[in-house]
Amino acid sequence: MTTAIQEPPPQSASLRVQWDAAMFYWARLEVPSTGRANRAGIVPAAGMQQFVDQVPVSIEEVHAVCVQVNGQAEPGSLGTRLIVCAVPRDQLDRLPPGTVSLTPGAFPRELGAEGLDPTAFNLLIGEFEPVAARQARARKRFAVAAVAGMLAGIVAIGSVRRANHAELVRTEARKSSAALLASLDMPRATLADLHAERSRLDMFARAVSGESPLSAGKDRPRDAAAELQQVLAAWPTPSSAKPQSISIGSEGVLLSVLVPGDAGAFVSALVVPDGWKLDEPSLAAVGLQTRVNLRMRPGLKRASTEGAPR
Repeated sequence: MTTAIQEPPPQSASLRVQWDAAMFYWARLEVPSTGRANRAGIVPAAGMQQFVDQVPVSIEEVHAVCVQVNGQAEPGSLGTRLIVCAVPRDQLDRLPPGTVSLTPGAFPRELGAEGLDPTAFNLLIGEFEPVAARQARARKRFAVAAVAGMLAGIVAIGSVRRANHAELVRTEARKSSAALLASLDMPRATLADLHAERSRLDMFARAVSGESPLSAGKDRPRDAAAELQQVLAAWPTPSSAKPQSISIGSEGVLLSVLVPGDAGAFVSALVVPDGWKLDEPSLAAVGLQTRVNLRMRPGLKRASTEGAPR
C-alpha cells in the first residue's frame, strides 16, 4: 500500500520538523525474518526491493526508513511486518540548517499502524544524519574510548610498578646474599652452597655440644647416648631386675623393668643422676614378679640427706 506524495509546506525555522503524512511515501511490507530492520531504522535490502515495486519512483530518488511492527504479517507467516516511510531526496536538501529531525505528524488511516508513534520515523538518519548528532555520537565514543584508555593505563602502570618492585626485591636479596658470602670468605659461593654450609655447621654443633639436659634448647635434639649412659651408671648393682624397655625422649627417660618379688629394694637402690628428678614409681604385680615403671625428668639436683644433722 502506497500513498502519493505532495509538495512540502513552507519550511519552518524549527529544528524539529513535522510534515503531514501526505508528504511521504508509505508502504506496509513483509520481509523474511532474517531481514529485520536494525535499530537505526534502515530498511533491509529485501524490504527495499519490495518498496520500490510499490512506489512510482526509483530507489535512487527516495530516502526511506522503517519501523518493525510486533507480530507476524499473517497467521502462519514466518516473515516480519515493516512499515516503511520515504521522502524524495531533493526535499531533504531543502531543510533549513540545524534541523535535527524530520518526522510525519500522523499515519494514513489505510496503513493500519495503530499504536505506533509517528516520531519513530525520523528521516534524518544514515547519510542525512545531522552534523550535530554525528558530532555528539563521536564525542560520546571518544569519551568512552578515553575512559577505557585511562583504565588500561592505570592497569599498565600498576603492573609496571609491581614488576619494578619485584625486581628491586630480587636485586636487594642478591646484594645481601653476596655481602653475607663475602663476609664468610666465600665470595664465589651460591645460596645453595650457603644452605649446605649452614646444615653442615648445625650438624657439627650438635655433635660436639656438651650442653646439659637443663640448658639444652627445646628445639635441639637430645643426646640419647649421653642420657642412656647416665641411666646405666645409676643402675643398682648387683641387681636381679630385668629391663623390659628404655625410652629416651624430650620429656625424659622412661624405664620399665621386672623385679622378682618386692620391688622396694630396687627402687631404693636406684641412684638418680645429678640434674634429674624421679617421678613416683608405678608398680604392677605380674605373677610372682613386679613390673616397675619409672620416669626420670630433667630437673634440679635432688637434695641428699646423708650425713645431715638429726
